Amino acid sequence: MRKKTQIINFKNLKRKSGLYYLEDISEPYSGIAESWDGGHLEKRIRLENGKHDGMTEHFHDNGELWYRVFAIEGIPQWSEDFYESGELECRVEYKNGNWHYREYFYENGQLQSKTHLIKIDYRTSVDGLQEGFHMNGQLSFSKNYKNGQKEGLFEYFDQSGRCTTRIKYKNGRRVRK
Repeated sequence: MRKKTQIINFKNLKRKSGLYYLEDISEPYSGIAESWDGGHLEKRIRLENGKHDGMTEHFHDNGELWYRVFAIEGIPQWSEDFYESGELECRVEYKNGNWHYREYFYENGQLQSKTHLIKIDYRTSVDGLQEGFHMNGQLSFSKNYKNGQKEGLFEYFDQSGRCTTRIKYKNGRRVRK
């Protein structure tokens, strides 16, 4: 028989050494913790042995999902942010717990940008292709980075898709013709 998941008030948890514990309990908490404000669910977190494990969700005041992240043993795998309307605003994929790939969306659902990322010296930097899009879906820009530095061709486009500017970079510096 499967054990029923315990749901507790998030305010009853204390964080110690990166783990969540119930007050006066020596073992890390496993179960679901929720936080409410005036009848409105603010967040719901699934914990296993004191670590985020599964889905964590935060909600807008109107009840719509604001943010969710999926983690395994405390390590984020992916996350999503939402507009108050409920439409997807941003999606992030993680690699080894660090941002790896990010997409932003206009509120109408159209892709706004996509970026490949890498962790360098405790900060997240662009690594690889970064593209942006106009609201009509046409490419707005295309940029290349290597380890956080501009590298290769940067192109900018108008709303009809015509290239308006091309700039070449090498090792973070603009290459003059």
